Amino acid sequence: MPGPVETAIRKAVREGDVLGSVPRKAPFVVSQLRSDALVLALGEQATLTPIPWEALEGVSAFLNGRGWVGIGARHSKDVDGELLDGYLQQFVPRSVGSYVPAVLERAGIVEIDRKRPAAVKLRD
Repeated sequence: MPGPVETAIRKAVREGDVLGSVPRKAPFVVSQLRSDALVLALGEQATLTPIPWEALEGVSAFLNGRGWVGIGARHSKDVDGELLDGYLQQFVPRSVGSYVPAVLERAGIVEIDRKRPAAVKLRD
């Protein structure tokens, strides 16, 4: 049974939707809404990147009670577990922290502060 984050995402986005990364607004595509994962097509090569629903459901717990949390999307081996990208890299072997917030914002789950360094927090 889908959790609340998956349900909200399925209501707010459709396969083929084009969103912009945070904060650069680089376009990416919601490629698939599979039973096991949200699949994003990222970058110029449109690399298909599955993000397990388990990871997305856990974002609420990760952000809960923390106020603004840095997105921290970096293409680096040094991952900071206090940043959203660090949390997500436990589930996805690449940096997706600049893409996931756009999906979560569309679904009404987070607010985004797009000033550098960008940050997210749970919506009230």
